[in-house]
Amino acid sequence: MKFTCALEPNFFTCSLRYHSLRLFVARVAGYQPLTEQKPKAVALPNAALPAWNNGPIGTAAQCPPANAQNGPMLLFRAAEYDPPAPSDFRTAEDKGLYPKGDPCLRKALSSFSDRAGVERLKKRVKFFHNHHICAGLVPPGAGKLLHTPSVDPTHWSWWPSDGIIPHQYFQVIP
Repeated sequence: MKFTCALEPNFFTCSLRYHSLRLFVARVAGYQPLTEQKPKAVALPNAALPAWNNGPIGTAAQCPPANAQNGPMLLFRAAEYDPPAPSDFRTAEDKGLYPKGDPCLRKALSSFSDRAGVERLKKRVKFFHNHHICAGLVPPGAGKLLHTPSVDPTHWSWWPSDGIIPHQYFQVIP
């Protein structure tokens, strides 16, 4: 699998290829970088990243947290449907799960920064055994992202911006 991105005048384009198949292309029009340099994701040590088990990420009033970053980022998720449907992108809060969990994390979509994270989830949680693996590029402005490696080191939380339809960015991959 090969993931490439290119910054063109007024466009940010990314594509995902699997062998010779071009799985999808995301092109964000009107994209203007904030700086001359391409922004880099910063990986902090696990101790510096609060998770479900070791302290709150944020409060309902300050969600997403201030240290969450903007896209672009390639994310992977488990999806029941092919193509992914809106029901594949419900938060823990939408589903009524973890009522005593971190209120901010409950509002986020659970995602992974690589395919292996979803494969581990499918092995670990029986509910996901028959789910598809989907990949999508979250473009700049589509929400905030935070590395939240509680159970899996590649786990990320994504808080989509208002008006964003999360499943539009994702496709099932082989």
